[in-house]
Amino acid sequence: MISGQAREPRIKSDNLRLARRHIYSYLLQTFFHEQMDLLPEAQQNTLAASRPDLMSAFGLATAFFHGDDQFTFAAFQQWMKGPNSKKVHDRIVSWLPNELFPDASKREVEKATYVIAVSAEMIEELTAIGKKVEANESAGGEEATEPEETAEPLTLLDLLFDKGLLPSYAFPTDLCSFVIQERADFGKIIERERPQLGKTQALSEYAPGRILVVNKQTYRVGGIFFDGLATASPAEGFFDGVRDRYIGCPRCSFVRLEETADVASPLAEKECPVCHGELQANELLDPPAFSPEAGRRLRDEDRDQDITYASSAQLPELVDRDFQWDSLTGSQISFAYREGVKLIVTNKGKNGTGFGVCETCGAAWLSDDPESEKEHPRPFLLPDYVRKREQPPKHCNGHVRKGLYLGHQFRTDILLLRLEFDATMDFNPELPWVNDALATCSEAVALGSSLGLSIDPGELSSGYRFVPAAHGGIGTAEIYLFDTASGGAGYAYEVGRNLQAMLPRIEELLTVCPAHCERSCTKCLRHYGNRFLHPRLDRRLGLQLLRYARLSELPAIPSESEQKNTLEPLARFFQLEGWTLAWADEGLLASPVGGSKTIAIGTYPALLSKAEAEKRHPLMHGSGGTRILLPDYLVERDLPSAYQGVVKHVKV
Repeated sequence: MISGQAREPRIKSDNLRLARRHIYSYLLQTFFHEQMDLLPEAQQNTLAASRPDLMSAFGLATAFFHGDDQFTFAAFQQWMKGPNSKKVHDRIVSWLPNELFPDASKREVEKATYVIAVSAEMIEELTAIGKKVEANESAGGEEATEPEETAEPLTLLDLLFDKGLLPSYAFPTDLCSFVIQERADFGKIIERERPQLGKTQALSEYAPGRILVVNKQTYRVGGIFFDGLATASPAEGFFDGVRDRYIGCPRCSFVRLEETADVASPLAEKECPVCHGELQANELLDPPAFSPEAGRRLRDEDRDQDITYASSAQLPELVDRDFQWDSLTGSQISFAYREGVKLIVTNKGKNGTGFGVCETCGAAWLSDDPESEKEHPRPFLLPDYVRKREQPPKHCNGHVRKGLYLGHQFRTDILLLRLEFDATMDFNPELPWVNDALATCSEAVALGSSLGLSIDPGELSSGYRFVPAAHGGIGTAEIYLFDTASGGAGYAYEVGRNLQAMLPRIEELLTVCPAHCERSCTKCLRHYGNRFLHPRLDRRLGLQLLRYARLSELPAIPSESEQKNTLEPLARFFQLEGWTLAWADEGLLASPVGGSKTIAIGTYPALLSKAEAEKRHPLMHGSGGTRILLPDYLVERDLPSAYQGVVKHVKV
């Protein structure tokens, strides 16, 4: 992170999606500036004082769409048709990058036409958003624009960022604070510190139980913080109404989100559609902010902490009809692109048991923490006037709701790569080698695509999931590539448009490592962003999967020398157990202590189905004796299990 040459910053100046957002931004800010200039100075100062921070600069979304002053959508539409519109369009044409339109002879005309078209699209999009705001208001809600959204954008800028209409420059717009208070004179409570992180990062760094050092003081995260009027019970009512449930399978990566007013109600479908395991449902909590345990810093001797991490971005279940699928000729890959897809990041606590949160004060722990069963200090400080007004007990005794997952949902553009498995491949979502191969392949897709587009690797990220089998196959997996910029930046779309040319670059990453590593290293696949995946990244597995998907090429049976190298550690294990060993052309020959039975052992690529391996492996074509094949992954990563796989063939 801190050594080596700094990466050269680059921007894709030929990206029409980014250009459209900058045009939207320029039109909106120019309108507000010009309207502001028409006001008397005193009125300008008053308006500025009422909108003190950046996100409130354009006011509330409802005021823009349904207000009656000069800063409304109706006024914006009139301004777009006014006498200055031609000058504004000309200024936009002057700063639009030439790379957007390669043909120099038509460039100026194409730029002007593009600006006019984008301006019309902006009016259409804002009109549609305004209707949703109005419909939501009529239903008694606030500015949220879609029923499933739990984070209600309050300001116009919040709303437009949420819809991906403005450039974000990968800067997080969904921020989460850690609020530190202190007691001032006359019993007042003031805010001492308020560090902030992007919500996806805060779910790990600010999770209950974590130790934080802020301005040389040490705190332990101990609660969910609710801004608003000071009260001893700020969490009351927060859990009322419709809530999101996270429905997932502990055996595979299947995830579904649903809204319900009764989060404890039984699931309509309890069986996972992918692996047929039992689905589990947990209430999802998007924390507005966090606060220290008891609202204070820790004693010097108290440094215990519980460390939990948020998952990588997961793709919930999607409806196939929402996608237009294309196929690559001669491959097992089909792909589709879509804008504004919802992804979710969750912190599930330890072992998926979640967190406990007090429904009265917001104090929070791991679900199995015994402190959650007792009266507990509030995770904030109470002003004296609140104590006199409410006369709360010294410690809160509110009900603790357990099993909550901390989560954050965001929308971006994704490219889906669907891989179909047939009976020749070993497809089981529970097997570690299947998951490691998909994890490696998805990382290679993200890195290779960023290199192919000449963009910073941080602009693209990826993941994978299992979906129900299609087209008569035995299983289906999907790798999803998404833009990390809020709302998407169009890079995933470019990868899909040039997928045939990108795949060789991706395969090269898996084939060649400058450091000639065995599985993965910082010279090929590893980087800080995928540090939690480092033990799972394996170039060989990823390459086998990619070549199967791309060329329908099955993993090759290893040569005799390769099998011997793989089996050497297992042979030493057998020797320690007293077995008699010998090497032959047909593999490793092993005889147990005091036994006359000899077992011939060979290895095969773990991604290959066992039936296909037995059909193709030379060892199984011999005659006489017991002959067994072991997945190479098992021998390399789990010697005790490989040993037991042989022992079970010995009759005692």
